[in-house]
Amino acid sequence: FSLAASVRVGHARGRHDEPGLRHAVQVALCITTVVGVTAAAALVLARGWIPHIYTNNRDVIELATYLLLFAALYQVSDALQVCANGCLRGFEDTAWPMIMTLFAYWGVGLPLGYGLGLTRWFGEPMGPAGFWIGLVAGLTMAAILLGWRLRWRMQQSLSPTH
Repeated sequence: FSLAASVRVGHARGRHDEPGLRHAVQVALCITTVVGVTAAAALVLARGWIPHIYTNNRDVIELATYLLLFAALYQVSDALQVCANGCLRGFEDTAWPMIMTLFAYWGVGLPLGYGLGLTRWFGEPMGPAGFWIGLVAGLTMAAILLGWRLRWRMQQSLSPTH
C-alpha cells in the first residue's frame, strides 16, 4: 500500500495537481488508519487462540497472549509510519525520512527496549514486554516524525510560492 501511495503522490506532483496531491495523501492515511485499527482489533480479539496454533505449552501460551497486546498496539503506528514514508517517496524525499527512522528505531526503540527489558534503569527488568514497549515507542516516534515531515512537505508543495 505504501508503494501505491508513492505512485499516487508522485503522479499528482508530476501533474502539478494540488487537489489530487492532497487527496492522495489523505486517502492513503485514512485507509492506512482503518487497516491498522482493524489489524489491532483482530489481534486483541484473537490473542487468546493464536498461541494455541503453535504450542500446547501453558506458560508459552500465557506469555504470548500477553505479548500479543503489544503487537496489537504497534499496528497503527507501524501502518502510519510506513504510509507516511511511502508518501514522502512520492515527493522524492528519502534522505530525511531515513535519518528520522534511523533515530526512531536505533535512538529510541532499541535503547528503550533494552533498558526496559534487561536493565534496572527504569525499575525491575520487564523481559520481553520491555522490548515490545521499545518497539512500540520506536514505531510511534517514526510515525510522528514522518507525519511531521509529510505535513511540512505538503505545506511546501501547496504554498503559493511553489
